[in-house]
Amino acid sequence: MEQGASAYTVPLPVLFRGPLDSDALAAALSGVVARHEALRTRFTERDGEVYQVIGPAARVPLPLPGANRILAGLFQTLSRGT
Repeated sequence: MEQGASAYTVPLPVLFRGPLDSDALAAALSGVVARHEALRTRFTERDGEVYQVIGPAARVPLPLPGANRILAGLFQTLSRGT
């Protein structure tokens, strides 16, 4: 495996329509990661030997692009009273 190679990276854009329950989506993604060790595995090297390290199951952060901008605009609108 070459560092930075994209052989095992498969991008998958998804378009959601309608309201998004971001908490439910984050919980679902976290559940998938908790069930599949391969999604928590990284490779490291010590003394010339490469080995895998399986990380603990943890909540997967779900950044929402533009959320800060949208919230800032909402707070600004609310503070003006309109």
